[in-house]
Amino acid sequence: MQNQIIDVAIGLALAFMVVSVLVSAIQEIVAGLLNSRSAQLEKGIKCLLFGKTDLIDAEEQKFIKDLFNHPLLFNLSPGEKLASYLPSNNFALALVEVASARIMESGRGKEGIRDLASAVDSDSWRRLLSSLEAEAKGDMGLLRREIEKQYEQMMDRVSGWYKRRSQSSLLFYGFFLAVLLNVDALDLSRRLWTDSVTRAVVVASASELETRTHGDPQKMEEGLVSLNGMQSLPVGWPTKWTDGKAYSNENKAIYFVISLIGWLITALASSLGAPFWFDIIGKFVRLKNAGGIPQRQSGGTQESVPVSVAAISSPTAQEPADNRNAIIDLNLARNTDDDSYRPVKLEERW
Repeated sequence: MQNQIIDVAIGLALAFMVVSVLVSAIQEIVAGLLNSRSAQLEKGIKCLLFGKTDLIDAEEQKFIKDLFNHPLLFNLSPGEKLASYLPSNNFALALVEVASARIMESGRGKEGIRDLASAVDSDSWRRLLSSLEAEAKGDMGLLRREIEKQYEQMMDRVSGWYKRRSQSSLLFYGFFLAVLLNVDALDLSRRLWTDSVTRAVVVASASELETRTHGDPQKMEEGLVSLNGMQSLPVGWPTKWTDGKAYSNENKAIYFVISLIGWLITALASSLGAPFWFDIIGKFVRLKNAGGIPQRQSGGTQESVPVSVAAISSPTAQEPADNRNAIIDLNLARNTDDDSYRPVKLEERW
């Protein structure tokens, strides 16, 4: 019973991870088309320099336009939009050069360059640059480093903005895929619990994925693409309430509501991200392989046998007989053209 629960949990985690990978791919495609990252970065820079994301003042708008058109920033993106990421040193150099150029245009000459706070007629700008210039004490190199620190701190907040905004998108994409592929968490749990053959194949696929990637989430997507047995996940259409003859309309409505709950669970789970579920799969697989701690009698007292010794000496002892018989049934159905194939004898069945 314990191993059966773990097997069902492994199957659910594998399904959630697959949906999470697809959701992340859709999220990145949409974000690239809408330039969401660069839009958030632009808002963060405006907020850093002028304390607001929507600029109304013409002088502030011109300064931002000149800043974003600076070669150190503009050349980082192949299009006309701002790049989705700007190095802090590039930003600091571009900011100092644009502000210095505005001071030179005003006719104050090189002596006024050290007073960058006067480059833009904006209270937020003056407060920011005045405090940074006070820290730098006339050292332009130190001033640039102070600007870099402020920029990096703002980028941390921008990342938080983007994550919070993208969370709702992840939930929407997750629900869309759950319905499209019919990844019903409740029905999936039921089918994994009742179908020992499917459960064994899914668990074997998850174990193979863990072995191939060696616990590295970066190799996860490659492992999913080349993994055999992914089609064994009991998901997809049709489902029981779509059968026009099997159930009455009243029962179909009930089953539809249950499926709706299952889709919502899948959407919520997929929003946690594929690395989270990959880590969960690894933990469950290691837990399954370790098994429990058996007891042995010694002089009327029970002593614990170390888990590692028990697991190594008898790796199959923890698996229930129905799982092993299901795998044997699969072996019997394999292609006998394989030279390494050896038919399983009936007396080897459990």
